[in-house]
Amino acid sequence: MVLDETSQPMELLLSVSRGSSRTLGAQIEDQLRHAARNGVLRPGTRVPSTRDLARQLGVSRRVVVDAYAQLAAEGYLSLRQGAHPRVSDTVALADDDARADGNQARTAPKLAIALIRTIAVINSDVDPRADVAGRVGSRS
Repeated sequence: MVLDETSQPMELLLSVSRGSSRTLGAQIEDQLRHAARNGVLRPGTRVPSTRDLARQLGVSRRVVVDAYAQLAAEGYLSLRQGAHPRVSDTVALADDDARADGNQARTAPKLAIALIRTIAVINSDVDPRADVAGRVGSRS
């Protein structure tokens, strides 16, 4: 249930089982991926912050951060530092492309770029404009 578009926490109806053969993170990924694919979570829909979802599910924040990073890399979530995570606007398009192609080879470069950006956002001490050596704006 979304309370409002401010900083108040929102509830997302997910559940995890510590007795499952799947990891907690994989369970979160599976449920969010399924909800996005089936239109339960529409493009642009806000999802809970990593802290809020971790608190709701009783798991560590790292589990949720890793699950969100994986979903962002796959194109299901849009993550930006300082902004609420949202279902990616391109979820429906990417899913349709994959079905039409019968494979995901065309989306691989997009996913690699999304993963790099996601890692930069999650590691907020890293400036996303920096090159591999950590320099911003220098080309020496």
